[in-house]
Amino acid sequence: MVPSALLALYSTGRTSGLVVDCGQAYTRVTPISEGQVLNTSCRKILLGGRDITRHLETWNTPFHQQEYIKHNLAYVAQNFETEVQEKQPTTYSLPDGETVKLGPELIQTPEPMFKPSLLESFSSFYITWNPPQEGVHGTCHSAILSCDPDLQKVMSQNTVLAGGNSMFPGFAKRLTQEMTKLGTKVKITAHTNRAFATWIGFFFASLTWVFFYLGCC
Repeated sequence: MVPSALLALYSTGRTSGLVVDCGQAYTRVTPISEGQVLNTSCRKILLGGRDITRHLETWNTPFHQQEYIKHNLAYVAQNFETEVQEKQPTTYSLPDGETVKLGPELIQTPEPMFKPSLLESFSSFYITWNPPQEGVHGTCHSAILSCDPDLQKVMSQNTVLAGGNSMFPGFAKRLTQEMTKLGTKVKITAHTNRAFATWIGFFFASLTWVFFYLGCC
C-alpha cells in the first residue's frame, strides 16, 4: 500500500519533501526522499480538526453552526496576541438564515494548532486526552532536524501542506513565520485543493502505473 503522505507529495509533482498532513484526528509530519518515507524522522501529534471543533464549542456556538464557522469564517492570526485584542464582533449570516455575532472567537478557534496549551484536557469512558506539548511548527522543526543534514534543506524547501485542517486562511503564512522563529526557513506549498491531496496524488500515480504497464507490454 502506498503511504497517504507519499500520495499527497505526488499531488504537487514531487518525490522528495516534507508532508504536513493536518487531518481530523491527528497531524502527521512525514519526510520523504526520492519516494521513500524516512520512518525514523516521522512525527505525529494527537491534534486535529475534531479538537479544533471541540475548542469552538467552548464559546457556546450552536452545534449545527460549528462546522460552517470553522470552515468558512475562522482564520489563523499572524500576530495572535495583538489581533485577538483588536478583533471587533461582527454579525454574520449563516446558510440556514440565522445570524451569529463573532469576534475574537474566529481567531481563537484554529490557534491551538500552534498553541496546544489553549485546549483543555478531557476524560471519557474510553480515553483520557491531554494537549500535545508542541504545536505543528515545533513538530515540523523536530522532523526536519532529525533528517540527515544533507536532506534538511530539501525538506525545508519542499514543505507540502495536506488535509482539511490546514485549510484555514493564513495557516501557511503563520507556519512559515513560526518556523523562521525556530531557525528553519521553509518554503511551503499550499494548493487550494490540498484537502484532497491524497486522492489527487493517487490519480497521478495511477496514470504513471498505467503508462508503465502499457510500456512493458
